[in-house]
Amino acid sequence: MPRVPVEVRRATADDVEEVLALWREARGEGERSSRPVSVEQLRPRLTVAMDRGEVEVLLARWDARPAGFVVVRLAPLTLLAESPAVHVEQLFVTPELRRHGIARALLAGVVARAERECAETVVAGVSPWARDTHRFFARLGFTPLVVRRTVATPVLRRRLAGESARGAVDDLLSRRRSLRARARLLRGRDAEAVADAARGPGGLPDVPQPPDPGDDVLEEALEKVAMDPAALDTATLDAAAIRAAALDAASLDEVALDTR
Repeated sequence: MPRVPVEVRRATADDVEEVLALWREARGEGERSSRPVSVEQLRPRLTVAMDRGEVEVLLARWDARPAGFVVVRLAPLTLLAESPAVHVEQLFVTPELRRHGIARALLAGVVARAERECAETVVAGVSPWARDTHRFFARLGFTPLVVRRTVATPVLRRRLAGESARGAVDDLLSRRRSLRARARLLRGRDAEAVADAARGPGGLPDVPQPPDPGDDVLEEALEKVAMDPAALDTATLDAAAIRAAALDAASLDEVALDTR
């Protein structure tokens, strides 16, 4: 077989512009980040990281032409693991030069780095939308390890706030229902005592008991808010809270004064 004219070597500061040119291609092909890093931001960051040895960039050339690159770093497989692993942060081959063995040549360089570092594992990060890249790594023996999910910080804050609010509302409803149930139980006992006294010799006449103020509009309002935070306006909710305050105060007094 004729010799494949591909050369792979470690990139230096002199190669940064060629790496950035390939990186622009990679970003344009499959980047879905909401705020991609600009070249002006990436240039100094990449240069400093390479100088410090934080990352290593292998640059591939096809007939002396920049054809692809791979960014690797050495780190434990996980935070709790001791053995080192070589992490493939990004692997890219320019589209018109694919299927020429360039990606395999770049990964051969990664394997050489892993062997020098006595790293037992090579880990590759692949975009979930890069189906061909997933198939390529799978053919080479890579298997799924973890699934990383991302969420925008404001979205997560809103979701957490919504869940926390729902939990707080549910907790408030539970406490109020318990308090009101205890007060109803005490009122029931009092009613039974009055009835027994009225039925006895010389007892008191039947006295109608005041109805249980169970039409708690606040509880209904809170349940609506728990299901849909936009269901009620603030004024309606405040009015319901004011009306329910008297009910809660009466229930609390009944429970607190009960000595049984």
